[in-house]
Amino acid sequence: MGHNGKGNSLFSRYLVACIPKKVLSQNDAIVPTLLTEVAQNLQALFFNGIQDRDGVTYRAAFIGCKGDFEFLQLDAGSFDRTYLNEGRVRHRQMCPECWAGLAEYPSTDMSDRPKWVDSLYKDDPWSAEPPLNLAPYASSRKASLYKRDCFHMLKYGFARDLCGSVLFLLSWLCYFDYEGVQSKSIDNRLDRAHSLFSMWCMAESKCSTIKRFTPSNLHRKNAGQFPWLGGKGSDTVLVMMFLDFFVLQCLQSLRHPSHQVVLQDVGFGQLYQQPRESVGVSLDGPGVAFNYLHAEPAAKRREPVDDRGEGRAVFDYEAVF
Repeated sequence: MGHNGKGNSLFSRYLVACIPKKVLSQNDAIVPTLLTEVAQNLQALFFNGIQDRDGVTYRAAFIGCKGDFEFLQLDAGSFDRTYLNEGRVRHRQMCPECWAGLAEYPSTDMSDRPKWVDSLYKDDPWSAEPPLNLAPYASSRKASLYKRDCFHMLKYGFARDLCGSVLFLLSWLCYFDYEGVQSKSIDNRLDRAHSLFSMWCMAESKCSTIKRFTPSNLHRKNAGQFPWLGGKGSDTVLVMMFLDFFVLQCLQSLRHPSHQVVLQDVGFGQLYQQPRESVGVSLDGPGVAFNYLHAEPAAKRREPVDDRGEGRAVFDYEAVF
């Protein structure tokens, strides 16, 4: 069974329901009712299983649900504490899995032993149990049922920040300036960066929805803002692949000797290929992660049927989540 993040969605997922957005907006009970039905089906799959024509019974264990922030934490989980609760003035809990956000549990504590670790799964992040928790799952750590989706975390999170930052960095280091170029403003430099990106897309037979690179759509209108790339998840991957290619060219024609260390640190090391030791010290991670997620199957092996006439597929937790 291939990983459900690769290939055509029609052939790699099992469709449960299609609900028009207009219908959803008219009735708040639709999603909870649907998830209740799904949970009841998961109960039947776990306790009763499915028997094939040879009399072999297969049982399915529910190991979690993944999705984007809006679906998991707001729609499916109805969490009382999420990132939306982060307080700028008052200390408020902002994590569904721990008490991070309180004064004694700083959410910004990234040490080897952060204080919020001691509060993990001390209580549930909801006032009423969500419908999906009716499915057979661990009796403790109930919030761990809701998994973070790696593709959203990378393409819509970490990788977008990387792309925005690297585009600005290369602009500041003058790598989008050429002989005879008149304007060296950030707007014109980003314009030239997009022209190079468009040419790269044509050469590689790729298609992107990004029409321009500007301080506005890179979300850095002033020096106090942190840049990040807009667009679709697939656009993020394309920009990363382009930057991988472009940084390697920059390393071969440095504007200044001091740039070598910087460019080596930001190089992507050829996405979807084996990372090189000389390039991509800090940014090989996204490429390796995409590689793994696309290549690794969800079902790792199939165990033989036991003496009770039951068989089971064993899933790799890390591959699925």
